Amino acid sequence: NADYTVYELHVQDMTMSDTWTGTEEYRGTFKGMIEKGTTYTKDNVTVTTGFDHIDELGVNAVQILPFYDHDNDETDIVANYNWGYNPVSYMTPSGWFSSDANSPVARINELKEFIDNAHKLGLGVNMDVVFNELWNKLTDADKAQMYDLFGEVDDNQPIENLETFQKFR
Repeated sequence: NADYTVYELHVQDMTMSDTWTGTEEYRGTFKGMIEKGTTYTKDNVTVTTGFDHIDELGVNAVQILPFYDHDNDETDIVANYNWGYNPVSYMTPSGWFSSDANSPVARINELKEFIDNAHKLGLGVNMDVVFNELWNKLTDADKAQMYDLFGEVDDNQPIENLETFQKFR
C-alpha cells in the first residue's frame, strides 16, 4: 500500500524561462531537469527548478506530460511549443527533450538518465498518455486499422467525431 503525492510536469515548462540558470544547451530537455543547482527568478523571488525543486516539494511521484514523439519540428522547441497532445509514435521519446533531436540514441539514453535520477530521489514516474489522441495525420496503415475498427475514415473529419468511435470512448 502506497499513497502517492504526484507532481505533474512538462519538461520544457520546468526549464524554459529566460531566468532559468541552467546550462543553455540543456534548456527544455531531460538533462535540464536533472541538472543540479538551477533556479528561476520572478519578481525578485528565486526558486530551485528541475528535480531540485521537486525534491524540495516532498512529492513521491511525477507525472510527465507527453514526452513521446509528437508532430512538431523537433529542432525549434520555442517556435513550435505545445504540450505534446499530437502524438505520432507512442512510447518513442520525442527529440524535443533531448540534447540532440536527431539522435535516437540520445533520446533514449537521456530519458533513461532522467528516470534513473527520479528513482534515486525515490520518485515514481508516470507517463501521461491519452490513447484516443490520434492527431490528424493518419497514414494509410493507420487508416486501414481504423477502417477495421470503425468503418470508413474521412481525412477531413477528426476521428473523435466518427459515430462509431464514440461507442469506444
